[in-house]
Amino acid sequence: MVFTNIQILRAIACINVVIAHSVYFAISNNFNSSFAFFFKDWGTNGVDIFFVISGFVIYYIYKKKNRSGFDFILQRMKRIIPLYWFYSLVLFIFFLLFPVLFNKFSTDFNHLFLSLFFLSAIFFNKLPVYPLGWTLEIEFFYYLIFGLFIILIGKKKYFLFFIILFIILSSWKINSIFIEFLFGILIGTIFFSNNKKLKYIISKFSYAILLTGIISLFLSLFISLNHNRIVLYGIPSFFIVLAAVFLKQNSNKILIFLGNASYSIYLTHFLILGIFFKLAKFLIPNFDPTILFLFSIIICLLIGSALYLIIEKRIIKYLRQF
Repeated sequence: MVFTNIQILRAIACINVVIAHSVYFAISNNFNSSFAFFFKDWGTNGVDIFFVISGFVIYYIYKKKNRSGFDFILQRMKRIIPLYWFYSLVLFIFFLLFPVLFNKFSTDFNHLFLSLFFLSAIFFNKLPVYPLGWTLEIEFFYYLIFGLFIILIGKKKYFLFFIILFIILSSWKINSIFIEFLFGILIGTIFFSNNKKLKYIISKFSYAILLTGIISLFLSLFISLNHNRIVLYGIPSFFIVLAAVFLKQNSNKILIFLGNASYSIYLTHFLILGIFFKLAKFLIPNFDPTILFLFSIIICLLIGSALYLIIEKRIIKYLRQF
């Protein structure tokens, strides 16, 4: 089954993250727009939507393709590592060649090593060389745990995965966002459940569930709950992804394409925004900040999509041979 709604959600989540970082770079470069500033906390929910989606997709792949634990880990590594390493190295080389362009950034080869092997954020509480990699480090750690438990306990004792994982989460101070993967797994469990009544109820009220999630996310713009990320973004994301799975699958080609390109857009937009706003500050310092903010988002989507076609698709095609 092709979940086009999930791809559309990936597109929306990616756009949200781009919005968040566009606000950051705009303000950092003195392009102060009240319109942009209103969304300064909005876009961060894109990461939470991504994590819930990842939990569901990984569980779906596990159930449908019945891969071994080793094959599961290998396929995940092939999917995320090449592109992440490529853009991390690009940023690192740029820093070595043009350090004057990086006012608030410093790195070295030790930092690069930790970053490339997904060790900096979780184990050393330090952002990777490519700052967006902190989400990938959490995701990669999740892949390892998932794959190892497939290897160690097998399919029939899968419930132990949840028990042991929660013990790890409670005893080791991992970022609480990790729990959002479990929200995705829960959605997958419901999807494959034999409980027809539960699935019928969710399908019947899926629009209401979707609306509940969307309204909850918008309320996070106005209501402070001590920055409890799980409550602010995680639970609403759970409702949104749950509804997307059980709703009729949408066929919007533009959003589906952006969903397919979301990994490239996610990885490249930080670099693009940094360059874009530095150039704007130098060339057009008095330009309307709201228009610049909106234009920066469009630029990120266009360039990220182009790089998806030029680089990511070719990498994927090449790695499928092995």
